[in-house]
Formats: sequence, C-alpha cells, structure tokens
Amino acid sequence: MQRSIQAIEDGLALMDRSRWDPQYLADALGPDPAAMLDWMRGNLRYAPYPGALRGAPGVLMDRTANTLDGALLMAALLQGAGFEARIAQASLSPDAVEAILNQLAPPATDPPDPPSPPPGEETLAETEAIYDLPPASATAALTLSATEAAIRQDLMDRAVIAPAYALYQALPLGPQDDPLDQVRSDLAQHFWAQYREGEAWIDADWMMQDGRSPAPADNSFAAEALPESLLQTVTLRLITEQVSEGRAAESEVLSLTLAPALGQGTEIALIHRPMAWPADWPTVTAKDVQDKLRSAFATQTEWWPILTVDGQGYGPESVRADGTLNPDPQPKTDPYTAIGVRLGGQMVEVADALRLGDEGPDELAEGLQAQTGEWTAEWLEFTVLAPGQPPRTTRRAVFDLIG
Repeated sequence: MQRSIQAIEDGLALMDRSRWDPQYLADALGPDPAAMLDWMRGNLRYAPYPGALRGAPGVLMDRTANTLDGALLMAALLQGAGFEARIAQASLSPDAVEAILNQLAPPATDPPDPPSPPPGEETLAETEAIYDLPPASATAALTLSATEAAIRQDLMDRAVIAPAYALYQALPLGPQDDPLDQVRSDLAQHFWAQYREGEAWIDADWMMQDGRSPAPADNSFAAEALPESLLQTVTLRLITEQVSEGRAAESEVLSLTLAPALGQGTEIALIHRPMAWPADWPTVTAKDVQDKLRSAFATQTEWWPILTVDGQGYGPESVRADGTLNPDPQPKTDPYTAIGVRLGGQMVEVADALRLGDEGPDELAEGLQAQTGEWTAEWLEFTVLAPGQPPRTTRRAVFDLIG
C-alpha cells in the first residue's frame, strides 16, 4: 500500500500541470513577459464571446479565450512570476479593431503533434519493480485505460461532433451575415494585461505582436477584483411541484448563482437527505443491508435537498412527501449512522453526517396518513447570464411523475 501511495505522489509531482495550473506554467516560462506573450500567441486560439467565462485555469484547459479571459491568464502568469499586474480596458475605434484583426494568427494548418508513445515494456517493468507492483500490472492498466479513452472519444464523436457539424452545414449564411461582425463587436471592448515596471505600467497584450495595446486604457482593475458586470454567471434553481386537489403548483426550494470564471475545478453536487431515519437498527448483515435500507427509505415523509459547492452546503428548505416546504429543516436521524456491515473481516462504516433522533414507525405512519397533496416533480433550472445578452434558461428533470 505504501509503495502504491508513493507511486501516486511521484506521478503527481512529475505531471505536466500546464493544462490547468497558471503557477506551474509561470514557473516554466520564468520571469520574462516576452516569453509569456510568445507562449500565449503560440498556444491560444481567440474566440469572440461576452464577458469572463473561463478564467485563467479554464483558458489553459481549453486553449481558447476572448480578450478578457486571455488577459486574466496573462495577468495570472505575470503574478505567478512575481510581477504586480492588472487588467486594462478600452473602447476601441473601428481602425483599432482592424489593427487587431490584421494581427490575429491564422488557424494552424499543420497537424497536431502525435501523442507521446506509451512507455516500453522495459520501462514499465522498471516502474513495477520500483513500486513493488505485480508483474505486467502497469501494462494491463494502461491498456485498459487506453481502451476506455478510445470508447469515450468515439461516443463523444457520435453524440456531439458529427451532429454539430451537420447542423453547422445546414445553417443558412446570407450576404447580410458577416462572420466577422461578432468578432469586431467583441474586440471593440478590448481587455489586456499590464505589469508594473518602476512607476510605469507596461502593456502585455497577447492579441498584438508587439504586446502593445492599439489604444490607451480607459480604466483598469485588479484581476482579483473583476467587476460583476463583466462576469458570465449561471444561476442554479431547484424547483419542486406539488399536486393538491387536482392542481399543480411549483415552488423554488433553493437558488444559487455561480461565476464559472471564478470557480474552475469547483465540485458541485445535489444530494437529498432523509429527515426521519430509524434511530435503533436491528442487526444488519451483508446479506440484508440492501433490503433494510430500501425499507427505511420507503418510509420517509420528508427530504432535505442540499446543493454542495466544494463541500459547502446550501439548502434553506426541506420538502415533505405532500409537496409542502419546511423552512426550518431539523433532521432527526442520519441514514448512515451506526450501520456497520462486516465484509471480509473489516467493519465498513459510513460517516456520521446528521445527529440521531427517536422517530419511530408510529410517527412515520402518522406522517404518511396526514398527507393532503403529493410531491410530483423536481427540476434543476440553469439560467446563464452573459454581459449584454438576454438570459438563457434550461430545465432538467430530477424526477417527474406526471411528465
């Protein structure tokens, strides 16, 4: 086990993190703004879209940016190398916009570099010996990983790329539709990074070959103090439906607004915690634990939806089985507390998340009989808001008993 952990730690230390870690890339490039600009121009593709969407880590992941996201990455590289940096903004004249267009690098025509060949058998055998791994285990793991990756790529091609290309070909393009109109509109509100050198602020504009912006700055701000008006945001809403006396009504259980540019790598999850769980469990074995868990879940009369963002929970209200909301959730038991099942001689216990209570079968039965309506549906709603654009809302069903 210790050798396996050491292998993971060594792999992380040797991993190329330039696909998501601005500090790693800044260390690799060194304190040289010219080298940073060269890397930006040689590795990033410009795309027009409103506001900050990707942020510095997201630009590294996608290798795509508008002027604002590109400026955020450039500022992050400068700061990672020890420079004081900021973001500058200017409204450009049509002539200045054309100056940028004339310097935009054309799309790469050379095929991408082929992927690195897999390690040879001798190298894998040495690695297995160093970390005391079973013979041929590394080869088997790499083969399985490559096969799974090829299957996922094929599925993605079938589900996304081919239909998207067919749709693109079917779109009409009349003489009034100039593909550069959106580009010119995006470039007219121009952003770039600057770094301090003595008392002066020096341009580091990745869109220009010489790094100098085509116009003086109208204003500037710290990259860490990005104005909210420049952020793309997504608002997550949890909506429930109650049917009572033949009528359906929707209620908002929770709402949370996030800015993707500020939360790259954030883990978001929706969980539902049962509010009334048996406090006293009979003996649970590996053979009957599933049946007993199903029975306990079936008796629930109230659930607490919680949206977690990097472990921080948001759940102001719980939902009863009759569809009514409880503004003061008070969980009485934990569904996983004190459930221990002996598997292979080891006790497997799940973490205690909620405190114990004494809700019994009689109370649960009374709750079921007292229902006057029914909780019939739940949806997650996503509203995307981009600067200067109307909001776009998409709804996804968690469950829907009516349809």
